[in-house]
Amino acid sequence: MNINIVNPKNVSLDLRKDNCPNSALVYTGGNGALNKLSDVLKVIGLKELTLPDGTLVSPNTQVITTSGADINVYDSKIRATGDNGVIDGSNGEAIGFPTAKTIQVGMDAAGPIRFQHLTLPFYHNLLAPILYLDGSKIIQTTHKDMDILKNAMLYMMGKEFRYIQLSDLPGPNLTAVSPTLSPDNSQIKGTVKGDEWADTNKIGNEFYPHAPLLRVQIQHQDGTMVDLGDFVNDKAASEVVVPITNLEDPAVKYVTPNLLQRNADGLDITDESHLGHMVGTVVNNKKVVNPVYEPTKKVTWSHIEQNNNHFVFNLKQAVTDYNNRPVNSSKKLHLRSTDKILTSVVTNYQASPRSITTIKNLAIEPGLSQTFLLGDQISVPLFYQDGDDFAPNNQITLKGTSTDNKGHHSPPLNGVISPINTTGAKTAATWVISEPTKAAGQYTLNFSGQDELGNNDDGVNGKGIDWHYNVLNLPAYDGQRTLMHPDHKTTIAANDSISMGYYYDQSVFTPKNQTAAITNFSFRRVDDKQSKDKNISLKTTNLIITNKDTQKTVVINNFKYDKKYTAQALSQDSQNLAVIDKSDPNQIKFQKNIQLTLETKFFITAVPKISLAQIKLTTDYQDQSTGATNQVTLGQVAALTKDKVDFLELTVPNQLNYGKKPLVPHQPQSEYSIYNRDGVQNNLILNYQPHSDNHLQVYVKYVDASGLWPNALLLKNQYQTASYLDQGDALVYDQILQTSLTDSMQHVQLAADWWNNQNIQTQGIFMETPNQSQLQPDQYQGKLEWTAVNSVP
Repeated sequence: MNINIVNPKNVSLDLRKDNCPNSALVYTGGNGALNKLSDVLKVIGLKELTLPDGTLVSPNTQVITTSGADINVYDSKIRATGDNGVIDGSNGEAIGFPTAKTIQVGMDAAGPIRFQHLTLPFYHNLLAPILYLDGSKIIQTTHKDMDILKNAMLYMMGKEFRYIQLSDLPGPNLTAVSPTLSPDNSQIKGTVKGDEWADTNKIGNEFYPHAPLLRVQIQHQDGTMVDLGDFVNDKAASEVVVPITNLEDPAVKYVTPNLLQRNADGLDITDESHLGHMVGTVVNNKKVVNPVYEPTKKVTWSHIEQNNNHFVFNLKQAVTDYNNRPVNSSKKLHLRSTDKILTSVVTNYQASPRSITTIKNLAIEPGLSQTFLLGDQISVPLFYQDGDDFAPNNQITLKGTSTDNKGHHSPPLNGVISPINTTGAKTAATWVISEPTKAAGQYTLNFSGQDELGNNDDGVNGKGIDWHYNVLNLPAYDGQRTLMHPDHKTTIAANDSISMGYYYDQSVFTPKNQTAAITNFSFRRVDDKQSKDKNISLKTTNLIITNKDTQKTVVINNFKYDKKYTAQALSQDSQNLAVIDKSDPNQIKFQKNIQLTLETKFFITAVPKISLAQIKLTTDYQDQSTGATNQVTLGQVAALTKDKVDFLELTVPNQLNYGKKPLVPHQPQSEYSIYNRDGVQNNLILNYQPHSDNHLQVYVKYVDASGLWPNALLLKNQYQTASYLDQGDALVYDQILQTSLTDSMQHVQLAADWWNNQNIQTQGIFMETPNQSQLQPDQYQGKLEWTAVNSVP
């Protein structure tokens, strides 16, 4: 009969109060016989046996070489005491030394001896120490403790101890291990419990080694395993190598730890693969190899609470260390989402059950829900984390389907994010679905993503990732912005330089969808840190509303920004009905397919650059489900900046004075010169920054129809034949610069050559009177408008 004891709390065999020296702790049957030591040693291959204290054991000493019953103890500690004096055999076999000596194991201050596996072989009233010498019975503990046990057995030379106590050896209980590693987090965390004694015979640190060793293995999809560590447990148990060639100091080899099963179940000794075995032996057709662990300096331990040992371990760094070892140069390790991380800890010759951590190399998280309009492309805000930097890995492929609130599914939707960040950092991205929205409603986009290396994220339990969005029954508008020269015909290209003066800001808003209508709209020039009208002065704005279906237009002059225009109000003027839908008296709205064109005249007031604010087209929209009215942006044009604006300034005199003239009846048509020559020459000046091929022009026209008589002012110069100023723009100055001038600023007196050396006006603006019988005595005055134009290539 054999007895197995696994990690006992406290098992004691005690004869210390029994006065009979022939009493035995354990008595078994058996058919063996005592043999002379010399004969036994001859079989083993040894000549003699010397005890550790130098005593030569007599070759005629009788020893037992068989076992009648074994007590196998696993994961325990032992204390024992007895003497090796002679017993007469009245209760079994006669054995012992004439001079008795007390032999003790673990009874001193050092405390009990820890062991992984110890077989106690009994025969009749004896303990058979020779069976340790030939390797037929097992001692698994450290080499040092093995010598203590072996020597104690030899000193007893088969005689049983009077007292043996077996007590618990705490095993590690691994809990709270990180279940999943995300791309931006390669730290495995966990807690090891179990470091407390069940019995009262405490020996200091419960765990040995005190900080358990961490074993990290990668299990690939095909079942193959890779150990990341390279540290061998120098505190592992050992076992004697047979055959023994040196009895006093036999060779030993490390033993693998006992593998605990589920934390509550402990060690299953019925399964051979769970028991520790000597490295190099073959078990179940597999060669036993020495486990390797992470170096202790690579694992951070913290003992925050009693019986709670917390650790943190950087998996990514461990993989890097593994790949940097020369021995692994041809078998670089690359973690995949299909791999599993198996984590276990070893202490007190026991390995905890392995905890499984999965790898998530790709994680995709949708952004907040969005609201879109009809005709919009759906822009899906995403945040992804990709931790697989094994090239090539340049894109994430997205696949999904959109479903409305009635259960209707879209065709398959596909998208690509490229290039991607593979550092594992959380990165924002946008998936633009090219197919524009066609119907209003609430939608759910269900999708998944996969990178080029096969890492994927298909949501919880493979059910996909959900993102919700709403489509309002409003048309989205596409905005196009153009700057135009003062002629209102010539477009200013993006790289064109411009100078100070008047220009037009034209913004055209075209509907992307023709199936929905609006009831109101307003335009706003955004004024914030990113958008601002700078160095310009807004003048007048006209709005042109075009029915795209009929091409009929309505013009709103003196249009106002930030004012709400409603179809209801505009319908009161019959001239506006071309763009109004009055088919429903309860909701008058604009026609479905209307284009809105803003034309704003502005003046550049300063250099060297200008900015025009972003313009937003908005509508007040009532949510049918809640009844709330919200302002919705239908479209916008981006802010516009011109970084190169040339200085151009035209100063003009306050007046052209033709003096006082007598009115002579019947005097024929007469022509008069300017009276205030100095005031005109000193103030009619064109200031500008010169550039090669600048085309500078100055025009003047009479703009007060009631102040003077017809054809009252006449311009004479070399640029054109005489022109009356009330008949349109007359050219005052026209110059194309052939080369850039060295001065940074030019100042041209436009009236410098209007008078000759005799102070007689020969050019410029003259006043011409008709037959004076047509005039009445009075003070006549009018108004001139001057314009400077600079065409800069």
